Amino acid sequence: MERLCILVLCVLVPLCRAESPLSPVVTPIDCNATEFEAGVALDLINEDRSNGFVFKPLHVVEVHEQEVQSHLYPASTIYYLTIDVLETTCSVLSGKSWKDCSEASSFHSWVFGQCKAIILLSMARRVQKLLNYNCTTASVPARVILRTCPDCPTPTWEITSKTRKMADKLLGDFNKESSSTRHFRSDHIERETSQWVIGPSYFIKFTIKETECRKTKKNVNLMDCKFLEDEDARVGFCEGSIMTNSRTGEEHKQVTCEVYEPKVDRSPAASFRGSFTYVGKVKVRFRDEGQEESGAAGKAYDEPHPSQNGIKPDHPPKDSSHKDHSGSSEEYGEKKPSVRKPKGLVQNFRLNDSDVLPAPAIAISIPPLPTRPEVRPEFIEFPETDPHLPTCPWTKEDKPEILQYLPRKHNQVSADV
Repeated sequence: MERLCILVLCVLVPLCRAESPLSPVVTPIDCNATEFEAGVALDLINEDRSNGFVFKPLHVVEVHEQEVQSHLYPASTIYYLTIDVLETTCSVLSGKSWKDCSEASSFHSWVFGQCKAIILLSMARRVQKLLNYNCTTASVPARVILRTCPDCPTPTWEITSKTRKMADKLLGDFNKESSSTRHFRSDHIERETSQWVIGPSYFIKFTIKETECRKTKKNVNLMDCKFLEDEDARVGFCEGSIMTNSRTGEEHKQVTCEVYEPKVDRSPAASFRGSFTYVGKVKVRFRDEGQEESGAAGKAYDEPHPSQNGIKPDHPPKDSSHKDHSGSSEEYGEKKPSVRKPKGLVQNFRLNDSDVLPAPAIAISIPPLPTRPEVRPEFIEFPETDPHLPTCPWTKEDKPEILQYLPRKHNQVSADV
């Protein structure tokens, strides 16, 4: 009888192991050895976004890795990365890698933040897959700008109908002077700053998208023009300014637009189609390898901006759905076509002098990767442990002016610089 009981136990132990698989092994790794993975993560995040500016890495704060077994992704590794980032001047619509983009020249124009990302790399299949991400960003506090550079342009926190009308006015000049056969409409106001020069001056960055209205049609009301479908519409990014002389009332306008092919037809590499500058009544021709092109309008959906640690996001939504807070087609009664769901979100916060940017969080568990029945499933969940490795954080590029605002103590980075 005793031998029988031992035999039964020997049979049951393997079964218990099969029903209760061990937790996947997630290991912290040296931050200074993950420059490639951090670069891939940011390229994938930038490609996934539909508005905003391309991020580049500043610090690799911490990284974990998890080896996975999947028949779809053999010999794969999942990386869990936390990266400090800085915005460049490239629109995400450009499709450019952060390596090909420059940053704003002035400290007062910087927008910085931190991203958490989960990516899968399969060298055997040459797969680079973004699974999830969350980024929090902020600009230099307004009081710091005024204290250090009183004459510098200051950001406008609330995008109003006045801003949208100015963008439409700039776009009207672009539509009139471009050689395109179709009209374009502004889609998303990315940013507005203002200052006093010889009068009130406004500087606006916005995306544009091609519409179905042809220029051969007379007396066109742009608000009645529907955007072309994503696979057909060219998109673009514009920077413009409107300056008014307070003595004469004379208005000076300038707009520069970059135009790109529809994103669904583009590779991750840039698909730049040329730029056009309109200054007053002086037209500067396109630069597009000998061929003229024109502007189009870009697609944009803002993710909800939940408040964290008492710091309010710049543009809180009216509800929990994905809304465009800057004059999208929804505001003109047009329903946006359905688009693919983004894999993450970017939240923008407004900081005061003593504030620290809230850290991003990935609080969801991603379903296991597809695998064969006999292989233990690998659950994907961002690790909560703090590795405290001596190589973390690792500095890719130092910006001491903004260290105090990043979601981490200043000395953690300065000791590594």
